[in-house]
Amino acid sequence: MMASTSGLSPEAFQYAARHVFLGPQLPQEDDFDPSHEHDLLCAVLSAMEKFQVFRHPPVDFQHAANMVRIMISSRAGAFLDPVQVGNAFKNLPEGGYIAFELRGQNFGVLVHRGQDIIRFEQFELLARNEDVMNCKGRLLRRFPVELDHTTHPTCRPMVAKGGKKQIEERDTINPRLIALLTGFLRGLGRQGCSTPIMKHTREEVLWMDARVSWHRSASWMFLRICLQLVLERGCEAVQACLYKEFMAFLMSELLQQALSMDIPDHLVYCMVAKVNRRFLKLSSILTCRPDWFAVSSKVVEQAGSELASKWTTIQDADKRAVDLEALKNLRFHEDTALTLVKLKPYLDWISDSNRNLERIDGANSERGFSFTRAEPYSLPNFDSLKVGALAEHIQCYVLADFENWVTENLQGWLLEHIDQSNTFDHVDYHHGIMGCVR
Repeated sequence: MMASTSGLSPEAFQYAARHVFLGPQLPQEDDFDPSHEHDLLCAVLSAMEKFQVFRHPPVDFQHAANMVRIMISSRAGAFLDPVQVGNAFKNLPEGGYIAFELRGQNFGVLVHRGQDIIRFEQFELLARNEDVMNCKGRLLRRFPVELDHTTHPTCRPMVAKGGKKQIEERDTINPRLIALLTGFLRGLGRQGCSTPIMKHTREEVLWMDARVSWHRSASWMFLRICLQLVLERGCEAVQACLYKEFMAFLMSELLQQALSMDIPDHLVYCMVAKVNRRFLKLSSILTCRPDWFAVSSKVVEQAGSELASKWTTIQDADKRAVDLEALKNLRFHEDTALTLVKLKPYLDWISDSNRNLERIDGANSERGFSFTRAEPYSLPNFDSLKVGALAEHIQCYVLADFENWVTENLQGWLLEHIDQSNTFDHVDYHHGIMGCVR
């Protein structure tokens, strides 16, 4: 088996961080790179080897690690190497697993060799764009579900453009050719039963001025499904949370590498938050803290300390000297005390139910003015506009009330008075007054 490597180049690390942590500022076009996918698998394998030192996991974890090694060795760039795939089947031990992703068909196959049986399980990897974009929050998917270099045209979604059906390259591939493989296997064996898992996945479909949209890595999705199935189907009850433990450890390993690289602070903050969330979920499951937890916790604490130190430096650089000497002569009590002498009389006037009966003249001008809404079935009264200078205080109210009356009541008033000879004289009269007021 090939040896794993733990170091990631800056470009490969950015790729891994985007697809593993699903942080902010994601790309708006497809960023698939076979070399980065290979490096991501190698980083996972390296984390599995370190995890075995702390956890001393059962034999199923070793089978899972061997499965990842075969996933790495069987890929020739973006596609499978037929020779390596054949060797993997020949050398598959009892109890072992092998997994192959067929990117061109958007599905993967997990193969398990039992005592007297070989079981094949198939998975659709990327969900349809429609399902992802219509889903609020996480997408609930079921795994498993009831050739590689080329994609059959019928597997591509079609869209009408210019009156013709064309292939929609931005959408995911329909893995319908998986039926051919399933039918072939049924001819050699029988349909088996397996316990599926329900997985809440966070997916994104993003594109802007791009030919192909951005999706979360199908390889990363396939790897997580296979690891969870292999580890949770083990014989030991302790394996129920082994998958979750390893995922938390893997994410902390990536966080540790981020601290040694020039990674933007907002991405480091996102990574810390998601690792902490993993720890919080595990705290409600684990009865005691495993050995790896102390190491991973130190990484999170280190990242938090570095972020806090950087934020303190930013705040110190923006400190400004405030001259408080100029404030010593201020009289805060006197300057902040505000007395509204006429507010109380005005409030009393508002609460007076008889205020509308008062006339507008010099005797009561200090107490306000009278204003009465127009009746629905009679023309508004504009006498108040003829009372000299004081009428200016209520013109805006009268005009607003008149416009409201026209909107709500003019049509009904015209229908009721259409037979009267002076109807339009009244309308012209009011129109003339309103023109003068405006």
